[in-house]
Amino acid sequence: MTMNNNKENGIILSWNALRLIFILCIVYFHTHSGAFWSDKLKFITEYGGYLGNYFFFFISGVLISRKWKNKIADENVSPWKFLFSRIKRFYPLYIFSELVIISWMIINSGIGSISITQVLTDIFLVTNGWIMTYNITPYNMPAWFLCVLVLCYVFYYVICRLSRKSNTLYLLLIAFMCLLGLFLRRANLAIPFMYRTTGEGYACFFAGTVFYRFWEVYVKDHEKAFCFVSLGVLAAIIAGTVLLSPKVFWADEAVIVILISASCLYLTKTKKIQPFFENKAVSFISNLSMEIFLMHIPLWVIYRDVIRINGLVLNENVIYYIAYLLLLLVISALIHLVREIIKEKAQRKESRQA
Repeated sequence: MTMNNNKENGIILSWNALRLIFILCIVYFHTHSGAFWSDKLKFITEYGGYLGNYFFFFISGVLISRKWKNKIADENVSPWKFLFSRIKRFYPLYIFSELVIISWMIINSGIGSISITQVLTDIFLVTNGWIMTYNITPYNMPAWFLCVLVLCYVFYYVICRLSRKSNTLYLLLIAFMCLLGLFLRRANLAIPFMYRTTGEGYACFFAGTVFYRFWEVYVKDHEKAFCFVSLGVLAAIIAGTVLLSPKVFWADEAVIVILISASCLYLTKTKKIQPFFENKAVSFISNLSMEIFLMHIPLWVIYRDVIRINGLVLNENVIYYIAYLLLLLVISALIHLVREIIKEKAQRKESRQA
C-alpha cells in the first residue's frame, strides 16, 4: 500500500509541475509586450493561452474521473456536495483577485467603470459560457476558465448519474460531449451553454475523462507504444509549427492540445523525468500554480499602470518584465502561505469538533 501511495504521490507532484509549465505559458501569452523575446517564443505568443487553458480543462477531466466517477455513481453524492468540494478550492482566491482588479479600476476610472450586473455574474461564476455571450469575461479575465469549468462539472455530474448502471452509456455520453465541444469551437453559435468558449471547455475536459477511461482499461498494458505514438505526433506538430506558418499548420488547437496533454501525462510517469518534477524547489513553485494563474492579470494591470505613471515604457525594458515575474512569484507565495495557514486552522477546528 505504501509503495502504491508513494507512486501515486509522485505522479500527482509531476502533474502539479506540468500545471506550472502551462501556467507560465498563459502568463507570457497574456503579458508579453511584443518588443522582446517574441520572435524566439513565437509558438507561445501565438498559442500559449490556448495550450494552458486547454491543458487545464484536460487535466481537470482526468482528475475528476479518477476521483469522483464512482463516488457520484455508487454513493449517491448530492450535486451540491460535489460542486462545493470543487469550487471551495479556488473560490476565495478568485474573489480576492476580482476585488483587487475591480478596486484598481475604480481608483483609475471611477465607480462608473463597474457594472453591477457583471459583478453579480462574476460572483456566481456564470459570466462566461452560461447565459451571457462568450466574449464577456470576468473582470479578472483569465477566470473565464473557471466559469466554464464549473459548467463542465455540472454536466459531468449529470452524466455520471444518468450512466451509473452502464459504463457503455457513460463512455458514449462523455465522447458525445467531447465531439460537441469540437463542433462548438468552430460553429460560433450565439446560444446559451453553446458558445465557442464553452465548446473549448467541453472538448478538452471531456477528452480528459475519455482519456482516463481509455488509460484505465486499455493503455496500461501498452504504455510504451502509446507514448511513442503520442510523442511522434507531438514532434510532427512542433516541427510543422517551426517550419511552416503556425496559422496554416494549426488545424485545431483543441485536438493538438489533447495529444500534447496525453503525452505529457505519460512522461510524468517515466522514472528518468519524475525526479525533476519531484525536486523540492520545483514542487514548491508548482504549488503556487493557482495563485499565479489568478493573480497574474490583476498584478500586471497595476504594475503596467504604475510604470506608465512614472513615465517608463514597460515593453522596452526586459528588466521591468523580469521584475514583474519576480513580484508575481513573491506575491503568489505570500498568498499561498496565508491560504495554507487558514486551511490548517480550519482543519484543526474540524478535528476538535469531531
